[in-house]
Formats: sequence, structure tokens, C-alpha cells
Amino acid sequence: MDALYDGNHWVAFKAADALGRIADPMAVETMMDLLEETEDVPLKVALIRALKKMGDPRSETILRKMEHDPNPDVRTLFAEEGE
Repeated sequence: MDALYDGNHWVAFKAADALGRIADPMAVETMMDLLEETEDVPLKVALIRALKKMGDPRSETILRKMEHDPNPDVRTLFAEEGE
């Protein structure tokens, strides 16, 4: 989970992707907090995909907020079903 905060956004992107694939429930809160804080669009995309893949009900509220994100890529991702 520490890699989510790596200075290289691609490292953080890959960490979010990996956490989503292994569906680590302990990572959900950290990923939600980071999604709310970050302005890094690729990282937001990875976090949204990971949280959607994990399907944890705790993330529903933050994922709904992404419908109003200023970035059109993030809004589009929110609207997609599944990944």
C-alpha cells in the first residue's frame, strides 16, 4: 500500500492496479482516501478501476462522487459498467 504514495505516478498506478487484482480489503480505505485527495488523473483511473473491481460497498459513495470529477476521462470511467 505504501507504493500508492510513490512519487512516480506510474508506480502508484501499478500499485492500485495490483491491489484491485488481489482485492485486498485492507486497502479499500487507503485507496478511497487517495482517490479523494489526488489530482493525478492516471492514478484516479487506476484507483476507480481497482475499487470497482473489488466491489466493496464502502467505496460506493466515493465512486459516485467521480461522476462530477472535472476530468472527462474520469467521468467516463465512472459511467462504465465493471472495469
